Amino acid sequence: MPGGTRQKYSDLRDRMSAALAQKGLRMQLHDANTAFFAHPGPCFQFRKMDSGEALTPKAMKATIRALGTEFQEILENFNVHNITNCGVSRTKHSPAQHALLALAGVLPLAAFIATLVLCCMHSSAKKRAREALLITREPPPVAASNISVPTRLYAEPLYTT
Repeated sequence: MPGGTRQKYSDLRDRMSAALAQKGLRMQLHDANTAFFAHPGPCFQFRKMDSGEALTPKAMKATIRALGTEFQEILENFNVHNITNCGVSRTKHSPAQHALLALAGVLPLAAFIATLVLCCMHSSAKKRAREALLITREPPPVAASNISVPTRLYAEPLYTT
C-alpha cells in the first residue's frame, strides 16, 4: 500500500473486518513501518473469533479466495497488489551450526554407550576381585563331624542394614 496513512490503515481494517465477520474471523492489522518487518505496507493476520487462534498463511490465502470478488475489490481499492509474508524470513543454517546440531544429536547416544561400557567394566572388575579373593583363600579344615562348613567366601555381605 504505497503512500499509506493512518486513516487508510483504519479504513482498510474496517472494510476487511466487515468482510471477514461473515466467516467468523477477525483481523489483526500491524503497521509494518516498524523495525520488525522488512516489507513495505501493513501486515495482517486472520484470527478465529471464537478461539482467537491464528490462521496459517495457507489457510489465510484459502479464506481470501473463498471471500470472492467483494474482498478482491476491497484490496484493489486500497492498492494492495501483492500479499506476501510479513515477518523476517528464516535464514539458512551455516555449516558450523549444522555441525553443532549434529553434535547435540550424537551426545545423548554417546553418553548412553559410555554408561553401558562403564557398567560392563565395573562388573568385570568386581568379578575379577571376587575370583582373586577366592583363589587366595585356603581351603577350610576338614571337620570331623557331619556339620557342614561354608566352602565359599563372599566378598560382599549377605545382609545389609
